[in-house]
Amino acid sequence: MPEIGALPRDAHGLQVREGRDLITASYAHIGPNVQDESKRYAGNNLACSNCYLQAGTKKFGLPLFGLYGDFPQYSARSGDDISIEDRINSCMTRSMNGRPLPTDAPEILALVAYIKFLSSGVPSGQRLPGLGTGRMQELNRAADPTRGP
Repeated sequence: MPEIGALPRDAHGLQVREGRDLITASYAHIGPNVQDESKRYAGNNLACSNCYLQAGTKKFGLPLFGLYGDFPQYSARSGDDISIEDRINSCMTRSMNGRPLPTDAPEILALVAYIKFLSSGVPSGQRLPGLGTGRMQELNRAADPTRGP
């Protein structure tokens, strides 16, 4: 996986870092308490990293690495192909209980740049190990509501 600290402090490097900051502290940049109302896209104080663990870099923690080349992709929810921006906005409207980011907004451009950076060197269509959430082993006994699983 590429190292964000190795990026130069040029426009691209700063944009990728901004994307990572948006993932880890969405509430601070686009949440309901942001002073500039036009920048309030999330409707709650969650961060993207509540779902995409370790800023989308943790294996089996809904990682974001290696995904950029998979878009556009078919979405069963919409019944059509969606772009990476559409997928981000799906999170914004559903999980974040907010409103879509304009596709030319600096925030969505930074998020896409970060996801693209995490996908550096991964050929389109290649499935990396650790994507998704993994599988838990099924219990070999009935669950006990007093003890838990």
